[in-house]
Amino acid sequence: MLLVKSLRDYLTAPIIGASLLALAVPFLLLLITLFFGGSYFWDYLNSDSGTLANELPFWYETLLKYAFIKWLTMVLFYSFGAIFVLLLSVIVALITIGFFTPWIVKRVYKKEYSFLKLEGGLNRWEFLKEYLTIFFKFIVILLLSAILFFIPIVNLFSIYIPFFYLFYEILILDVAGEIFKYDEFKKIKNEDQGSFLLIILICFLISLVPFIGLFLQPFFVIYLTHHMFQKVITSNKA
Repeated sequence: MLLVKSLRDYLTAPIIGASLLALAVPFLLLLITLFFGGSYFWDYLNSDSGTLANELPFWYETLLKYAFIKWLTMVLFYSFGAIFVLLLSVIVALITIGFFTPWIVKRVYKKEYSFLKLEGGLNRWEFLKEYLTIFFKFIVILLLSAILFFIPIVNLFSIYIPFFYLFYEILILDVAGEIFKYDEFKKIKNEDQGSFLLIILICFLISLVPFIGLFLQPFFVIYLTHHMFQKVITSNKA
């Protein structure tokens, strides 16, 4: 069973070490952003300077004189800020563990699938082209999602769309790019899109659990690696 194999490979000292690193980098980002961003915003709200008066509508400036409204504004700021920083930290963790992905893939291959003959993965230029395409599309989707942010109810989910896209594409590229040549990579990505979507959606939802999701980033890489090698075995038997 892939889940058992993946857990067994994950619960080793080197992989746990990589997990701690994947947790530490975005955790520091989270703390720094919320601390300095929150302090600046709080000072901004308490500012008596003319700058604040010029930048805020008169009616809202009047409301901010009430402690409850000021408190509510801070709660909303931290709530939306925390969601955004959490999503950003998930991507940072994924990028961080991406530096270990070639090593993780080779580790799983040598342990479980050394009987398979691999021709190597993408070259650096193919990786670069794919990354640039992914980030360009991410920016476009992020801008389109910003429009949905002003629609009630829909705005609760719109912020997740571009980050899920980025998570999905980077995770597939990092793992499949170490196993398949460019044409094979494109082929398996399109043919197996349904199972990839389900697996990575579950990984993404787990990633949204603070700290736990960040710590499990190497596990996601390991599970997807097993899944792709099983696809190679199935393809060879066909």
